[in-house]
Amino acid sequence: MGYTDNEMRNFTQIAYADLTKGYEALCASHPGKTSFSIAELKQASLDAGVKPSQLKSLNCLTDAQMQNWTISGIHDTNSSNGFYACIIETSPGNAAVGFRGSENMGSLDNVVNDWTKADLGLVNSTCTNQQAEVNNFLEKYKTQLNGYDSLAMAGHSLGGNLAEYATIVSVNYGLNDNITQCMSMDGPGFSDEFINEHRAEIEAMSGVMKHPRWSFVGTMLNDLPGVDYRYVQVENKGDDKYNSFTRHDTKYLVYDENGNLVDGEQDGLSKVTSVISEGVDHLPKPIGDAIIGGISAIWIGAMWVKEQMFENGHLTDAGKLVLASAIVIVGTIGIIPTVAIAIQTIAAIAVISFVALGAIAIYEIARDAIISAATFIAETFGKICEWGKNLIEDLKKSVVDLINKIKEWWDRMMNPGSGYASAHPDIHLNTDRMNTYAAKLASLSGRAKTLDRDMNSYYWQLLIEWDAIPRLAKLLKVGIGLDFAYRLDKCANYLRETAADFENVEKQLSNI
Repeated sequence: MGYTDNEMRNFTQIAYADLTKGYEALCASHPGKTSFSIAELKQASLDAGVKPSQLKSLNCLTDAQMQNWTISGIHDTNSSNGFYACIIETSPGNAAVGFRGSENMGSLDNVVNDWTKADLGLVNSTCTNQQAEVNNFLEKYKTQLNGYDSLAMAGHSLGGNLAEYATIVSVNYGLNDNITQCMSMDGPGFSDEFINEHRAEIEAMSGVMKHPRWSFVGTMLNDLPGVDYRYVQVENKGDDKYNSFTRHDTKYLVYDENGNLVDGEQDGLSKVTSVISEGVDHLPKPIGDAIIGGISAIWIGAMWVKEQMFENGHLTDAGKLVLASAIVIVGTIGIIPTVAIAIQTIAAIAVISFVALGAIAIYEIARDAIISAATFIAETFGKICEWGKNLIEDLKKSVVDLINKIKEWWDRMMNPGSGYASAHPDIHLNTDRMNTYAAKLASLSGRAKTLDRDMNSYYWQLLIEWDAIPRLAKLLKVGIGLDFAYRLDKCANYLRETAADFENVEKQLSNI
C-alpha cells in the first residue's frame, strides 16, 4: 500500500518516542506476544517511569493510528551508539520502519553518537557507526521483514539518511523487492566515496526513494543519483523559536488536503551550507578528516564543559569557578577586548576553513543566503548582548579620553612649563583648599571602594542560579564602572603632593 507524506512523517515521529521500556514490560507480561498497539505502549512506558516529555513525539498521531498501528519490534542501541529503529505494522501485510534522527544537543552522549560520529562522520565515509547498526538491525529482523508484502522505510534528519542507507543495502538481506517506499525527511546526503561504492544498488532502488527537504540539514553533502529530491514548504505556526536553523523540525511542514507535502523553495542558509559541506567532502580525505576532526573536538569539548558546569539547570561548583574566572577576565581587560578576542578566534577558524576549501563553487552562494545567515547571527548576538550598544558608546568615549590623555602627556614632555602660570609675576595659591579637595576626593574613593566590594558580593550571590546571568551581566557592567576609585586616589594624592611642593617652595623662597 502507498502511504501519504503525512503518514511517513508520523513513522519518523514514532521513532523519536522512548518506547523500549514499555515494549519490554509488555513482552514480559505477555509471553509469546511481540506486537502491541502504540496506545498500549505509551501507557506501559509511562508506567515504567518514562517521562511524558520523552513520548511527546506521539502527539502527531490520530486516535485511530494510536489504537490500530502496532509496534512489532524495536532495535535500541541508543545508549551505546545512538541508534534506534522500530517496526510499525499498519495493517496485515503492511509495515514501515521508523529510524530515529539526531537527538537534542543538550546531552554529551547525543553530541558524540549522533551529531559527531553519525552526522559529521558522513563526510569522507562509506559506513558510519549508525549505518553499521542498520546492518545489524536488518540481519536481526530480515525474516520478519520479508513477511510483509509492502514495506516502507522512513526517517527524519539523521534518521532519513539511515532509511536511505537501509533501502540501498536491502538487497543484501533479500528485502529489495519488499520495499515499496522510502522517505528521507530533510536528512543529510552521502559522501562521494559511499555513492561510488554503492552506485549499482542506488540505481536499483532509486525509484522508491523520495527526499523532501526544507532546511540546511537536508542539503548537506551529496545527492543520490536518480532519487526524487524536492524542496517543500514550511511555515512558522506561531513559534517564537522559528528561524533558519530550527525550521528543520517536522512540525513546520505544510500539507495539502490529501496529506501530501506542498512544494516550496530553498532557504538562504542551505545555499551556503550545501556548498561548504560538499566542498569539505570533495577535499582530499586527510584534509577533510582534519577539518571534521577539529570541529568534532571543539564541539565535544564545549559540551563536556557544559555538562561539568550545569546540573539540573543549576551551576555546579566547577561552573561557578569557570564563570567567576570569566568575570575576572572581563573585569580585567574589559568586555570589548574579550569579545574582540572571541571574534578573532572565530574569524581565524573561518579563514583556515575557507583557505582549505579554496574557491569551490563560491559563485553559487547567493546574496540572500549571506543576508539570511548574517541576519540570524546579528539577531542572536543582539539578544545575548542587549547592552552592547551602550558598551560601544563607552568604548568610543574611552578611546577619545585615551587620545586626550596621550596628547596631554606629549605636551608635558615637549613643554614642561606648559600649564603653569609662569607669565604671572605673583602666584596666589591656597594650599589649604587643595588639601580640602584632596580629602573630599579620598572620601569619594572610599565610598566607591565600599560599593565595589558590595557589588562583588552580589556577583557571588547571583552565581547560584543560571537564570540570573542576564542580571549578573548588567551588574558586571556597573561594577566595571566603579573601577574609577583608584583614579580618585591618584587625584587626591596629586593634590596633596602638589600642595606640599608649593608649600616647600614657598618656605625656600622665604629663606632667600
